[in-house]
Parts: sequence; C-alpha cells; structure tokens
Amino acid sequence: MAGHDGAVVETLGYTAPSNGRPREQLIAEVAKRYSNGFQPRPTMYRICGKGEPACTRGQPEANYVQFTPDDPLKILLFAGARQERQWRADFDAALRKRLGPAPASF
Repeated sequence: MAGHDGAVVETLGYTAPSNGRPREQLIAEVAKRYSNGFQPRPTMYRICGKGEPACTRGQPEANYVQFTPDDPLKILLFAGARQERQWRADFDAALRKRLGPAPASF
C-alpha cells in the first residue's frame, strides 16, 4: 500500500475490546465465518481471501488479515506477496527512470 509521498504502509492494526466475549467464543465465531482461517498456534488466526491457495504459507499472495483474540483483541491487515512484488517493480522502475540503468557489478 503505497502512500502519496512514496512511503509504504506495510501493516494496518486495529485494537478493540472483546465486549465481554470469552476468547474461545471469539475463536469459534471467526472459525465459523472464515473456513479458510489458519491457526498455527492458539493465539493467532490468519484469514485469507477465498482464492488464496494456501493461507498457511509464509506470505500469502493477496492481502490477508491476522486476528489475535486477546483482550483487547487485535486485527492486523498485511500486504500480500503480489502487492509487495508490484510495489518493488514500481519502485525499481522509478529509480531507473531517475538514475538511469544500474551499473554492472564487475
């Protein structure tokens, strides 16, 4: 997620109270609503889009959400690998345009 001045937002975070719901209830509600949730450990849930082939890999292709049912609960939005590659390509193209081609390393 690129900003207007070239800055990149890598993670968005939201923290909210659990409104009296126990942790187990929050986990059950997320698991029911998002069947492709990934739970590598009991304290974190990752939610990927329906087209994501493997929500369990290091960095999913598309943006994904990480849900941590603590008190207060945390919701984080991460950029996926596809968006990160696009940002890197755009950055490299802008750099080449400004500085010219990269010199040979030898």
